[in-house]
Amino acid sequence: IVDTGAERTVIARDLATALGLAPGKRVRISAMAGSTGAGTFVLPEISIGAETLVEGARLRGSGIEAPALLAGNLGGQGLVGIDTLQGRAVTIDFAARTMTVVPATKRTKREVFGPGDIVVRARNRAGQLVVTDASYEGHKVRVVIDTGAVVSMGNLALRRLVGDDLAQAQPMTLLSVTGGKLETQFG
Repeated sequence: IVDTGAERTVIARDLATALGLAPGKRVRISAMAGSTGAGTFVLPEISIGAETLVEGARLRGSGIEAPALLAGNLGGQGLVGIDTLQGRAVTIDFAARTMTVVPATKRTKREVFGPGDIVVRARNRAGQLVVTDASYEGHKVRVVIDTGAVVSMGNLALRRLVGDDLAQAQPMTLLSVTGGKLETQFG
């Protein structure tokens, strides 16, 4: 899963074991339902299609240390986070059901977009991809573009801004990639 909301690339624990990857150090992971400790595995290479994102011997000398979590909580065999996507352009074509990841330097200087295209220019802030020109009813808000999320969500500050618009909100339980649960409301 290409997850622009994840700061780090993550691998499913059972896949890392099956591939015989070298174990790394233990790290602390913060996710939407709290933080927890996790072991890491060293990924020597990560590729999406024909694009090699991390090539250990060339870029970092040892690959990338990826926390290992349960596949059932990840929704796949791993997450490609923004640590691996640095310097890349991610293009999602919902109509064609395609996603491309290319070095940002390979994009054309004069990109042409159609009338139905939505272009998001984003920047890295505190380790997350943030859109600076988002708004809700004329109020500026910061938005993390999270391609790994199942639903859109907001924090308590956004909830206060939205106010009565969520009067009909229903209880909901979200499952974090770490296995933690977050009780919230959906509307």
